[in-house]
Amino acid sequence: MNHLRHTLCYLTRNAYPITSMSAKAMHLFAHWLDEELPFIYPRQPSALPLDVVQLAIPSFDPQTQTKHRTAYLVSQHHITHTQNLPTLDIIFPQLKHHDATSIGIYGSYCWQYLTKKNYVQADSDLDLLFRYDHRSLFSLKTLHQELSHRLGKTIDGEIRFPHWGDCSWPELIAEKANDQILLKTSSHVGLISRTELYHAFPTLLHSP
Repeated sequence: MNHLRHTLCYLTRNAYPITSMSAKAMHLFAHWLDEELPFIYPRQPSALPLDVVQLAIPSFDPQTQTKHRTAYLVSQHHITHTQNLPTLDIIFPQLKHHDATSIGIYGSYCWQYLTKKNYVQADSDLDLLFRYDHRSLFSLKTLHQELSHRLGKTIDGEIRFPHWGDCSWPELIAEKANDQILLKTSSHVGLISRTELYHAFPTLLHSP
């Protein structure tokens, strides 16, 4: 079964990596299972066996102040269930906004909420995932600016175009935009022209 990028995956207690890993990586894997924490579903390597998936654990080392993502190959049958990202209204309940229930949060703020550990640093961006819903570029830019102002944070993140992929939100709404934009799926990363994207999603060019 294929999942979308950023999907949270929960594993059975007896799950294990199918490839050799360092002792440190194995300790982290065992700790994650003990805490019943989800793994993240990232972009998948090519030519994986049908019953194998790559999952990842994002971790933060407080001593070195560095972030790490450790990837593991596991048998797909160890996935017990999946879950969407926590949303803005869950992590920022004080934010009263009509889009708060439909915007997911990934990155440092997501993992700090899930693990109760200190992932967020002073320079951490707030990574948001917004499923495209026929808004114009102007509306997406306005929403980006409004959330940044009301939350007092630098907003990064992605817009998810159904059946196409995810692209950078700041890059999409940039005033001096490149002719091409990077789209990511769980199996592919590649550039497409803005003309092609606008043709597929014409409401992007609608007037405010």
